[in-house]
Amino acid sequence: MMLVVLVSILMAGCNMQRLGADEYYVKIKGEGKLEEGFRYYTLKGYTSDGEDKEITFMSLKDNAGKLREDAYLRIYAKPKDKKAKQINEVTSYEEVKAEDVPSKAKEKLDAQ
Repeated sequence: MMLVVLVSILMAGCNMQRLGADEYYVKIKGEGKLEEGFRYYTLKGYTSDGEDKEITFMSLKDNAGKLREDAYLRIYAKPKDKKAKQINEVTSYEEVKAEDVPSKAKEKLDAQ
């Protein structure tokens, strides 16, 4: 019984797509590329330590909507190869406030 309650509590506040994912931060520049009804962005993303990767992800907005220019996003990704310079396995993203972006990542994003 106790295990069921614990699992229920964890599941209620936990996004399974983010479990075990690495976090990267990007700043939206441009309108992405429209392909077959979906809008894709390829941007340079940074970890909280300032390490960079090229990240490709699809907009989740309705009707292939554009993301807000200069918005900061926290990207959750599960790269198959941690040493690769490119990531295509984005599991989730969310917009964050500028002050919530780690300083090393923000410094590099603002310099782009």
